[in-house]
Amino acid sequence: MKYLMTLSAVLIIITSSFAQSWQVLPNAPIGGYWNHDDITFTDQNTGWVCDISGQIYKTTDGGDNWTNVADQPGTSFRCIAFLDDQHGFVGNLGPMGWVNQTSDPTIMYETVNGGSTWAPVSGLPASNNMKGICGLQAIDESNIVGVGRYDGPPVLVKSTDAGATWTVKTFSSAEANGLVDVHFFDPDTGVVVGNKAGGWGVESVILYTTDGGQNFEIKHTSTSDHFWKVYFRDRMNGYAQISYYYTGPRKIVVTTDGGLTWSDVIYDNNANNYEGLGVGFYDENLGWASGGNKTYQTVDGGSNWNKISIDPDYEDTINRFVKVGDVMYAVGSRIYKYIDPTVGPANTPQVDNTLCKISCNPNPFNGSATINYTVPEDGHVNIGVTSIGGRLIELLVDEKQNAGDYTIEYNPTYKEKFVGITLITGKYRRNVKVIREDKN
Repeated sequence: MKYLMTLSAVLIIITSSFAQSWQVLPNAPIGGYWNHDDITFTDQNTGWVCDISGQIYKTTDGGDNWTNVADQPGTSFRCIAFLDDQHGFVGNLGPMGWVNQTSDPTIMYETVNGGSTWAPVSGLPASNNMKGICGLQAIDESNIVGVGRYDGPPVLVKSTDAGATWTVKTFSSAEANGLVDVHFFDPDTGVVVGNKAGGWGVESVILYTTDGGQNFEIKHTSTSDHFWKVYFRDRMNGYAQISYYYTGPRKIVVTTDGGLTWSDVIYDNNANNYEGLGVGFYDENLGWASGGNKTYQTVDGGSNWNKISIDPDYEDTINRFVKVGDVMYAVGSRIYKYIDPTVGPANTPQVDNTLCKISCNPNPFNGSATINYTVPEDGHVNIGVTSIGGRLIELLVDEKQNAGDYTIEYNPTYKEKFVGITLITGKYRRNVKVIREDKN
């Protein structure tokens, strides 16, 4: 009994230490609308993040400081990848997706000067089948692949000459209905993940290719709307996050044979109406799964999971985990960096979120309501209506405002009964949960 008690105490200490090792990068920007959508690095110091409000930021010092290198209202930058520290690509969600403010039909942009300027990709074949790009990967300095869109039509775009020319692979309805993310091990072999059957909560799919993306074989399906992010920590061991499922436990799927077979790993048994996003592993034991304003952590390879607070100011949903050397990064509303717990937590400044306020009156409401909010400092203000998992439904405010109190009338058109209304401005963020009584 004494041994068991001691072991239990040790496990608690380890879990706490790991949780403290995630640090908010204090000078990093807050993601537009809801969060940053993607992050990539070419070395330990040089990296970029993008978000669906049309912004790209760059760091040259490992995340300590960030510079805005693109600001394109009407464009939804969904994914980003670089062949080297100068040559990169960013995918656009495209119009008629779930971000109503997206008006830009250009599905991909390119930079040849490290992100200082961006231009539409040339050499990409014109096709009515391409509406947007949701996932990008630079396989090496010459090969790059992309997939999209989450709601179809599903396509894979690929270049083997550093973006000079491109091929487009279209998928049959028996293979996929929409694609979200991609991971290739080499120019010939890789996986894509997304949705197989039309509609939400129907069937998600993982497909596998060995001929550079000309042909794919279905390797796994699940009763959910999509597989969202896929992550491989090495050639054989990979993970994919199940996006949205209406009943049943929260789970990821895991492969130990390089994507040939997959099995379920449950990380929370209480999961009705759960929207999952990011998944990542630091090594064979330490990993995370995130979604719905919650992040879960395992320190034993997925056998046991605990909910952790990855952000000291508010709960956050992580959309992408990426490992660069021995450093782990994650992006949600803010940008996070995993530091070895033996180093100790950084002295990250706390944000007094009580200065930022938002309320919906009445709440619950029927038909329409009044939103009152307080902007603590002059700056750009986003107020978005989001699903329980963070999917943007409607954007109410997207403009620069002076510090002060504001009131707007709210007449929603969405069908959801339970949503969140989120105010993001500068270093502040506040959320209010809202219930519509006129919806089932």
